[in-house]
Amino acid sequence: MLYDTVPAEARRNDGLDDVRSGALDRARWLLDLLDCGRAEFRLAFGTRKGEYRRLEELHAGIRAEIDEGLATRSDDELRSAALSLLLVARPDGSGVWH
Repeated sequence: MLYDTVPAEARRNDGLDDVRSGALDRARWLLDLLDCGRAEFRLAFGTRKGEYRRLEELHAGIRAEIDEGLATRSDDELRSAALSLLLVARPDGSGVWH
């Protein structure tokens, strides 16, 4: 799970550790949705055509949940979500659910 691994990876033993940790706590809902999407995305490789359609529908539902979650959050929560996305992302793109 992202929420289990990202906080440890984000720790730098500097003055911003609490900021990063707090942002990840406030955006746990987003990390959980990204985790669900990533798990299903991995299943999409090598699946039959009918199964791929089901996964596309699932991804659309997750994207809609993320959109709705972002639309209903406060500015502080949106900043936490943005920072969390940056902490999850990797330069090679492997950290973000495509």
